[in-house]
Amino acid sequence: MKKILYILSAAALLAFGLAGCSEKEIVFEHEKQASVVQAGKILIEAIMPVSTRESDDLYIAGPFAGDSATVVSEPTGKWKLAHSETVAEKWCIYLDPASFNAGYDLSDGFFFVNVQQGVERSVDNGPFYHTLNADKGAWYNVYVDRWRSFFSGGGGGADEPFPTLEGWGVFVEDGTSWSEIAMYAWISDSPEPFGAWPGMQPTGTWTYGGVTYTYFDTGSSNTGKTGLNLIFNNNNGGSQLENFDCLKGVTLDRHYFFSLTDDSVTALEAPDAAGGEPSGGSEPGGGDEPGGDDPGGDDPPGPGPDDPPGPTEKSATVYVYAPSGWGTLNLYAWIEDGPVTGTPAWEGLASTESETFNSLSYAKFTLGEAYITDSAINVIINDGTNQTADYSVTFADGQTYYYAIEGTTLKVVDPQTYSGGSVTPPDPPTPGTKYYICILDETGWTASGRGIWMWNDDGNLFSGAWPGLTTYTTETKGTHTYLKYELPSNTAATTYSIIFNDGGVGSQLDLPAADFTSATTVYYRVGSSTSVKVTDPENPEALPASAPVWALAGEFNEWSASSGTIPLSVEGDSYSAHGVSLSGAFKFVKDGAWTVNLGLASGVSFALETDLGLAQDGGDLSIPEGTYTIYLNGADGSSPYVWIQAE
Repeated sequence: MKKILYILSAAALLAFGLAGCSEKEIVFEHEKQASVVQAGKILIEAIMPVSTRESDDLYIAGPFAGDSATVVSEPTGKWKLAHSETVAEKWCIYLDPASFNAGYDLSDGFFFVNVQQGVERSVDNGPFYHTLNADKGAWYNVYVDRWRSFFSGGGGGADEPFPTLEGWGVFVEDGTSWSEIAMYAWISDSPEPFGAWPGMQPTGTWTYGGVTYTYFDTGSSNTGKTGLNLIFNNNNGGSQLENFDCLKGVTLDRHYFFSLTDDSVTALEAPDAAGGEPSGGSEPGGGDEPGGDDPGGDDPPGPGPDDPPGPTEKSATVYVYAPSGWGTLNLYAWIEDGPVTGTPAWEGLASTESETFNSLSYAKFTLGEAYITDSAINVIINDGTNQTADYSVTFADGQTYYYAIEGTTLKVVDPQTYSGGSVTPPDPPTPGTKYYICILDETGWTASGRGIWMWNDDGNLFSGAWPGLTTYTTETKGTHTYLKYELPSNTAATTYSIIFNDGGVGSQLDLPAADFTSATTVYYRVGSSTSVKVTDPENPEALPASAPVWALAGEFNEWSASSGTIPLSVEGDSYSAHGVSLSGAFKFVKDGAWTVNLGLASGVSFALETDLGLAQDGGDLSIPEGTYTIYLNGADGSSPYVWIQAE
């Protein structure tokens, strides 16, 4: 049985009303939290199989991030886990929900990938997916039972030669509860290429790398067909798997591998031993050319007239439905600061064809090899006036994609059932409009870097990871010098949330929302704990009063409220201190005086990793010598409490 141990931050526990651990619960050393939670991030600590080596490269994958190939090749390494420095069994990762694929989160399923030992497997060598309703600022333990390498040469059987096929093969790791399986396909110009429902029966099984695949030989008559939509079913027994993106628009020009459960389908990488061209050739029926063998003797080595054609240029097909109010559509693809190499500049590739599905006309784009990349690119659909928000996608060779524009959002749809939206898109900015953020930096942060992180309902504005945009120039207004950030080309005339940070070292501050509906440059004045939007850059508004300053005072500094205290920093809705060396009795003091102070509330006994109620002039907190992380919550409200963790 898969075990997941949840321990949330104190703030999350209070907000969601979760109960703490009972006195009888046993938590082993390797199950204890190894890393400090970060505001706005989800902390996953994975307890790995004993076979996992410190040198192994581990990643997290799933619909929120991409398949195993996508996460491993992601250039910033944001899906890679780091080995814990304190708990040998643990690998850790901070996940930023703002960077997830649109419409997905951890509740849609996830699994782990070990580059050296294969993907995560269940104890009975089946595919396994964790699901988690995760909160920001929370910590979760996740157990991994097996890597695929555990079963190599064992539980799944010895490796077998790749089977001889007449056509391209569809191979499945069958993790369903079904006793039978069939594969049905439909396509617009040939509705049932694998026969009437329930479709094709399995051709056989193939065991490789400890996994036994059930496979279907699609036959030489289907080789090269495009636009197939696959449905796996339990041989007309009432259960079926359809409407998954990886099953739509399939082109039979290669072998396909899928992992199935009762309610999911995941595309897999083909094993290294998977064969090449099928024996039936690339032409329907295969066979020799009329006329038989060369009467002059053996043909010379090299391609003959019946050999399949050589590699063709990679391509993908995209269909987009736009509501009324849109003109001829263009597809613009960009990455970093300009168009993807080999693709047109703004406005992008124009659609010259269309097809109708379910009475709706879709613009058709045939994408060449330049669009088929190993990592995600950014796509904007536009008509020269209207445009969608940025959409991140990795186009795969031979695949077909269907989208609809709803408002400014590009949405994946099933063209056979989608009936159209009614939202007319707002007027977007004129292409080429530049947007800027200018910041008068009075934070006093010691780190040299300065970054901005921006997002709205359409996701993160920047293609990279935290800390966001860190390159800037300067602009002088009167006697004041501002840091000037030029925002990327996908910035729209809308409102964004924004965080100013010290280049990702540890300090950050939420700023008032940046509204570009009526301005192309937004100015701020930023202090150590407060900020203000500036309307006159030459005469900037004064900073609001600083947030209350809380600190620790106690035996360690002879109970002085103003000298030798341990200050707490603002972190989200809390005040915190990390890596604090502390021992003996202490309390919390405000603004360098004992006028306002917090100690243990009546009836509360000190304990680590639990919410401790506090009160004005409360009792001393007494702690054994050690290094600690401290979160002071609700300090300026009516129900303050503290949560302390040993590091």
